[in-house]
Amino acid sequence: MSVSISIVNLRTTPFAHPEFAVIPALGTATKTLKTVNADDYSANYPLLAAFGVALSAGADPAPGAVFATGAYAMTAADSAVVCDNGAVARTITLPASGTVPDGTTVYVYHRTGAANITVDGAGADTVNGAATATLTTGQVLRVAISGTNWVSV
Repeated sequence: MSVSISIVNLRTTPFAHPEFAVIPALGTATKTLKTVNADDYSANYPLLAAFGVALSAGADPAPGAVFATGAYAMTAADSAVVCDNGAVARTITLPASGTVPDGTTVYVYHRTGAANITVDGAGADTVNGAATATLTTGQVLRVAISGTNWVSV
C-alpha cells in the first residue's frame, strides 16, 4: 500500500527537500511513497509548517496545514492555509490573539482563483494595523501575533 504526499512551498524562495529535490517558490510537488515512509512524514508535519510548507497525505491535509476552498476561521492548531477560491472572494480569519502565544507565525497562501482572499483578524485583532489584508493570486501572507496585531514577518 502507498500514499501520495503533496508539499506546497509557501515561501517566496525555493525549498530543498531530500525526497522531492527542490520545490520552486510557491510551487507544489507530489510523490507516491510507501506507507511506512508516509507514516514517517506525519511526525514532521508541524516542523514543515513552521518552515512555510503545507503538506498533505492522500486527500487529507496534514495537521497544521489547511486547504481551503471557502471561508475559513483558523484555529490555534493551524499554521498554514492554502486557498483555492475560483471566482468567489473568500475570507480567512486568523486565530484570535488570546488563543495563541505571542510570536506565533502563520501563513495564508492564495494559490489559485481570480477573486481576492481577505485575511481578517479575529474580533478586534488587526493585520498590519488594519482590520484586514487582501491577497491576490500567488501572494503569501506570513504574519506573527504581537499583542492583538498580526504583523508581517
